[in-house]
Amino acid sequence: MNLLQRAKALIAEKATKIAIAVVPLAALVVFAPQAKATTSLTFGTTPSCIINAGISGGCAAKQLLAQGGLSSTNAIEGYTTADIFSDFSNTIQFTYGSTASGSLASAQNLPVAWDFYVTSPSGGVNWNIVFSLTSNTSCGPCALAAPPVVTYQVNPSGTAPANSSAADHVFGSTTFALPAGVLFSSYQVVFKATSTSSFFINVPQGTSLDFNPVISSPSPEPASLALAAVGLAGILFRRRRS
Repeated sequence: MNLLQRAKALIAEKATKIAIAVVPLAALVVFAPQAKATTSLTFGTTPSCIINAGISGGCAAKQLLAQGGLSSTNAIEGYTTADIFSDFSNTIQFTYGSTASGSLASAQNLPVAWDFYVTSPSGGVNWNIVFSLTSNTSCGPCALAAPPVVTYQVNPSGTAPANSSAADHVFGSTTFALPAGVLFSSYQVVFKATSTSSFFINVPQGTSLDFNPVISSPSPEPASLALAAVGLAGILFRRRRS
């Protein structure tokens, strides 16, 4: 074998070894499993709570749970530290909120809940709560300007009847939709109530105005369970007879 033939054989041998080493590596790159997308959204844990001017009472807000109803996202609660009395225009309004950070890997429904007491001896009280989450979206044409602000919210409302002997207990829960891939910047809860006469409200800590709480399904009452058992027994009896 002359020198030229030896050089060709050496090059062919090197090329084979390189191909053997590269092909499995390429296969690993192609077939490596993709990382699973996860939720990464956090609400500020020290929100401020502000009562409108002219209204007496106190309110506060804090983190309720490290992980709330929306997976991997904390829960926040707002509550009164003292009964809040309506002002001269028979209105009560207070707000709590803070920053938010992160985004969602997939569209989700954010749970919210409310639980408070209204005392109004003379007239009914119309109440309204706005639970909202704000994002600063990005867009190509407006890259040099301030990004547009988009707010996602839900707005439960109702009327508590006049009561002279005991406070009216108002409670409920709902959800609102949040999109995937949006960077969130802040959250806020605004409570407002009005009436034709003076009134006051109490929002106990632990059963409060909650942002992302864990909402449990209500347990069946004993009477409902008994009725269901009677119905089931009747169905089984009919099947046996037939």
